[in-house]
Amino acid sequence: MDPIDRLTRDLRVAARQLGDDEARYLVDAYYIMQDDRKRTYSQTVALGEAGEPNDVIGWLNAQSRTLENQIKSALDAYTNAHKMGSWMRSVHGIGPVLSAGLLAHIYMGYWCANCRAHGKEQCEEKQKAAKTETHEYVKVISCPTVGHIWAFAGIAGDGQAKWEKGQKRPYNAKLKTLCWKIGQSFMKQSGDEACVYGRFWRQRKDREISKNEAGDFEGIAAARVATVGKGTEARKTL
Repeated sequence: MDPIDRLTRDLRVAARQLGDDEARYLVDAYYIMQDDRKRTYSQTVALGEAGEPNDVIGWLNAQSRTLENQIKSALDAYTNAHKMGSWMRSVHGIGPVLSAGLLAHIYMGYWCANCRAHGKEQCEEKQKAAKTETHEYVKVISCPTVGHIWAFAGIAGDGQAKWEKGQKRPYNAKLKTLCWKIGQSFMKQSGDEACVYGRFWRQRKDREISKNEAGDFEGIAAARVATVGKGTEARKTL
């Protein structure tokens, strides 16, 4: 069977100029392929333990890993071409895929206050395409505070807008998932002293455990217990 074509030098150069939409698509594709590859590997192991043939599924697993790595190489070039991408990758626990996701989802610059178009030209194009109502282009900074990023990612805590029934989701679901993946990365590498945010996670976890054992969360637990199903582990915990 023919091997998957690898990323050529020309494509690596082109990857440096990826648009936000294309970068977001590649990040999504990477994680979908990663999940599929893990399932394929589990199937290969299960068949091997049962003494069943698994050569073709094993080949599929190898091909999936190759394609996954090629997407990672493209995102590696994309993030290296950005100052913020290079900085993010200097943080222990953040690689090219997570960096690319943040770069592609978070717009730092000026946009239209009415339609959030990135510049007057894009604002006019959106109105011509009837994607928004007619309005004047009002130039404002996209993220005047870090809280705006937290709210967009759905992790603003008490300041997060609630998603009311029938209303548009007030945050970016994919960015929220990406932030969760970043948290998992820091958590898994928290034993490495080079992982600064992993150390913060350990400190916060120890603090939360101490407060919980002291009964400080009794009121919160009592208020939340009715929101989970009977017989669930969550209800037992609360």
